[in-house]
Amino acid sequence: MKSEMEEVRETLNKMMDFDSFDLDETLLISQMMDKLIIEYYKSDLNNVS
Repeated sequence: MKSEMEEVRETLNKMMDFDSFDLDETLLISQMMDKLIIEYYKSDLNNVS
């Protein structure tokens, strides 16, 4: 999951370098973040005793 988070961060940094954001890029980032959040909570639930 760490590598996926780094990928999202790199993509966000690239987007922030430009004054305008492409709608498709924004949607992609949103989907990536949603996926990471869901995976995080699923893994957290599995670790709860």
